[in-house]
Amino acid sequence: IWDPTLGTQGAYVAWNFTAGTSNNPSSAMNRFLQPGQAFFIQTAATAAASIAFPESAKGTAASQTLTSQAWRASANPTSLAVTLYYADSLKNNANATDGLRVIFSDGANNAVDRFDAKKLENIDENISVNRNGSRLAMEIMSPYDTTTTIPLHINNYRQTKYTLRIKLENPTNSNFTAVLNDKYTGKKTTINAATDIPFDVNPNIAASIAADRFNIAFTKNTVTSVSNFSINGTNAQIKIQPNPIQNNTINTQINNLPAGKYTISLYDINGKNIAQTTYNHYNNNFSWKIPMTLNPGNYFLKWTGKNTNVTSKIVVGDEGF
Repeated sequence: IWDPTLGTQGAYVAWNFTAGTSNNPSSAMNRFLQPGQAFFIQTAATAAASIAFPESAKGTAASQTLTSQAWRASANPTSLAVTLYYADSLKNNANATDGLRVIFSDGANNAVDRFDAKKLENIDENISVNRNGSRLAMEIMSPYDTTTTIPLHINNYRQTKYTLRIKLENPTNSNFTAVLNDKYTGKKTTINAATDIPFDVNPNIAASIAADRFNIAFTKNTVTSVSNFSINGTNAQIKIQPNPIQNNTINTQINNLPAGKYTISLYDINGKNIAQTTYNHYNNNFSWKIPMTLNPGNYFLKWTGKNTNVTSKIVVGDEGF
């Protein structure tokens, strides 16, 4: 549907009935067609097609909203919304110039298929996913992981100062973080809730206006497991990083632990001792490559010796084992 309120001259907006959402959150478009409103339908094949509207699909309220009954959508899909603003429009709470949306769904096909909405070109700025040469306003993908990359395509710049607003909506997997990569500046920006990323373009610098300047990838979250304790009145610390551990190896940084021999035991969540080693501590670092493959999950690392009895939690993820 053409929305004349977007940008300076309007823009096309795509709607996904299954997910119940559009590619541009700035648009007031919803699943109801207004009287006299024109629209495009993307068909599954190039053959002749038709669409019928039964009486049950018609709305009766004077002002149709997303709470009406016709064509009720699925609830709260996990999706990534990317909208492109003029910098001054965002400051003035004006609508975006264009947008795209990627919906993550179990069982989805990551190849371009009939469930993905092709991009219709605007007069002014366009932002879309460039999936193997196909430009998409909306893409349906399998749930994200570290292999997920979303290549953006932006063209028809009319100004020099813009802002990308990126929001991961209804995330279901907290083990991954979305990151925007800017190939022109080399900057990487972590996406936290609704994140605004300002950027400039210069029509005289090809790399700054390159259509493929940006992409979005997902990284595995890591945390640091820190155990603080006291030995004979001295504060000591054992730090495990990264955690989840990688490459089947536990890496630790040790501070103020008395020199000497220690026993290090690995336990599963049920308290079963599944691996053990000894360590002669004389410096601040210790690395232990586990001699077996472990299933993803939580484990406990216990240190004993020299009046020390400390337990740290470690995580084994799907990657690295």
